[in-house]
Amino acid sequence: MMPVTVSVMIPLFLKLFPGQFYVIGPREPVIGLVGEEAVLSCQLSPSMDAQNMEVKWYRNDPFGLVHHYSTSQVDMEQQRPEYQGRTEFLKGNITKGHVALRIHPIQLSDGGEYACFFESSTYYNDATFQVLVTVSGRAPHIHIEPGNKKDFKVTCMSTGWYPEPEVQWRNHQGLHLAPGSETKTMEGSGLFHVESSITVDKSSRAEVSCVVRNTILSVEKEVHVSLAGKRQEEHGTLQHER
Repeated sequence: MMPVTVSVMIPLFLKLFPGQFYVIGPREPVIGLVGEEAVLSCQLSPSMDAQNMEVKWYRNDPFGLVHHYSTSQVDMEQQRPEYQGRTEFLKGNITKGHVALRIHPIQLSDGGEYACFFESSTYYNDATFQVLVTVSGRAPHIHIEPGNKKDFKVTCMSTGWYPEPEVQWRNHQGLHLAPGSETKTMEGSGLFHVESSITVDKSSRAEVSCVVRNTILSVEKEVHVSLAGKRQEEHGTLQHER
């Protein structure tokens, strides 16, 4: 994942005195994929050398230090245990007041509100932003069983999602169908398992699709099934991204 580049104009009526600055964090939430990396980028405005400043990233809820850079060295004594060995300070543009923190690998617990803090010998300022952690699960699969003499019960199942995904049923025209039941449960890993069922009339020769959607990434994973009389045929899975 590439660092988030941020630019901002300071209003004319906000006068900065010598040595004062603003900290600019990511404008949009930073998206972290579980198992991958996220880069939390911050910069000073106006641009100035931050080599001799203290720079910290910390969590606001729960509160705690994520990473600390001080006087050209790294001071990590107060770092939260869950971040140890997973953070890297990126200072290639520190002379321009632009730094970043790489977190790898991303864990489910990394989501939440963060702050980026700069302190010089005469002034300090910070900026807050959100990190959204997400992962798309496995392609869904279908289980078909007879209901009564007139219908089938069609159940769609998928695992490994975070946060809770959306589940939709669609007919062959793309119109949404209301599920008869739906459950979303958190597994021991913290990821979500979903099951959704609809009832389909045996005489309808219906074709339906079950779509499971990651709302953060706008990624959908879909399975299509055709019911022709008593013949049941599962056509497999189709994954596509938008």
